Amino acid sequence: KEEGTEKDDSQQSQPKLRPNHQLVYLTGDSENTLSTLDNNTTYIIGGIVDRNRLKRAAIERAEAIGSNNSTLPIKTARLPLDEHFDFKGSTRVLTCNHVFEILLKYRENGYKDWGGAVMSVLPDRKDIHEKGETKDEPNKDEEGKS
Repeated sequence: KEEGTEKDDSQQSQPKLRPNHQLVYLTGDSENTLSTLDNNTTYIIGGIVDRNRLKRAAIERAEAIGSNNSTLPIKTARLPLDEHFDFKGSTRVLTCNHVFEILLKYRENGYKDWGGAVMSVLPDRKDIHEKGETKDEPNKDEEGKS
């Protein structure tokens, strides 16, 4: 390549957003909890979750984009898993597909039921329980899950 032709990520052209449009980068490392979805927001599902070698890589990437581009404000958030579920020994790490499906289910449920959205998507092997639910009490979404 010719000298001076390479651009780093902060110098690449950035998309123009509609007025009042927001970007929210979803990552389990965020301190901000997603409370609801907004139609004027684009949600980016973070896909780097290596807790050892690349610890905090996704959130650091999102923060770097936001701090280097005043025209591209980006926030971070995490799904409200700890607020609604007891994970016991299970990992809180979700696949990108699971996160996408949870967001769709939450929207289908009229933006009212994070618990139902998560329980309908995650497989039984995750062995999570909604807070306040006893282990012997069947979950309302248990039927039809595979």
